[in-house]
Amino acid sequence: MKCKRGTIIGVFAILIASLLIAMNVAAIPATTWSTLNSTKKPQSGETTANTRFPVPDRAIANPPFLTANYIWDEASTNGRLLYMPAFGTQSKWTEILPSQTYGYPTPREGACLVWSGANPGDFGMPGVDQNLILFGGKLSNGQYTNEVNIYNMWTRNWEYKQSLPYGPTPRAWSACARYQSYMVDQPWPTYEFNGMIIDGGWGPNGYESGMWIFCDHPYDNPGESDRDGCPAPFRGWRLAGPIIACDPILGIRSGHAFVELNHWTGAFEHNTQYDELIVFGGIKQGGQSNDYVREPTHLKFVEILTGGVLAFDCVTWGESFEPYTPWPRQAFGVAIKGSPSGASGMVIYGGSGPNGLLNDAYYAEWDSALVVHYKWITQSGTLPGNRRLPAFMCAGLNCLDTDATWRYILYGGWNGVNKQDTFKGNFVP
Repeated sequence: MKCKRGTIIGVFAILIASLLIAMNVAAIPATTWSTLNSTKKPQSGETTANTRFPVPDRAIANPPFLTANYIWDEASTNGRLLYMPAFGTQSKWTEILPSQTYGYPTPREGACLVWSGANPGDFGMPGVDQNLILFGGKLSNGQYTNEVNIYNMWTRNWEYKQSLPYGPTPRAWSACARYQSYMVDQPWPTYEFNGMIIDGGWGPNGYESGMWIFCDHPYDNPGESDRDGCPAPFRGWRLAGPIIACDPILGIRSGHAFVELNHWTGAFEHNTQYDELIVFGGIKQGGQSNDYVREPTHLKFVEILTGGVLAFDCVTWGESFEPYTPWPRQAFGVAIKGSPSGASGMVIYGGSGPNGLLNDAYYAEWDSALVVHYKWITQSGTLPGNRRLPAFMCAGLNCLDTDATWRYILYGGWNGVNKQDTFKGNFVP
């Protein structure tokens, strides 16, 4: 008796499925992509100046505190910003045309943008102040800049514009993240100041070295100590750096990412744990194909050295893969997420690797054993495809929940042409 080929294939599929169930194989994480239409859009192409997670913004609405993702339009001459609220059904870009005190940010590409805030009580500042800090970039004439701009989210005003003589050299495409001075050597933990930490990047002479912290500490609050070399009132740079043993581990990189090591599982606070960060990916100095790295490295502030340098210790974390190993990469999209350990992880998308542009997505979750667990994510729907340096942001109120469905927004990027499209992805564990 002859069996039809389709019958054999069907029986074989059932047997494989039964075997997987018997082996108790965990479900593979997945996302479904769809496009979003919006009349207002940021500039097209690579988009580095974005907040990566929804930040509190009292200018959008009064309490309960609502949040939104921000992108600075790097082609604008009028300080244009766009935000997308992380609540309700308002999945569209809204334009802000701010005022200015000392001038609008100089248009440039490859700049960093971070939120300078701490918690829903004071957002890192007395009263209602909340700030976005913008740093660096490459100008349209090919020159690089170390300009710093500060946007007051409450007054919707660019209130600060400086290229300081002491600080990082002009550069673009640096790794950057919010930095928080979290004092634990007091009767109770307090926040002294917030700001931005940057590392590496690309400048007029190629790879740029140096880790720096910009202190956003404009108010003199009684009782605060000068813990991290940023006496109040003070806005300026402080040199930071890994201890000597960390130099060969970190190297000099471009196209890498800083991600806060986050132990808060609520939607708004995004508090780092004692000034700790994860460095991931990039190209190490040399620029050959084998210099693309993953190398997840844990940075933690340890002390102030002679001369006021803020020293960081580092540990390279272990890695596990489920089921595939992500390519080493640079210029990728990265956003925060929750993880089963209660500490945060991240989601990475695309970028460029040794063999060209990438279109894959992975969860990267860290645990208390100093191991990063990579989980490959299947994708369906209208796919973003290959692209480097898209803006990639957690867009829901549950960014750091450990067992929820997460919503992410991906915008722009480059895949041979400058892109100006927006995608929404519903990610499941």
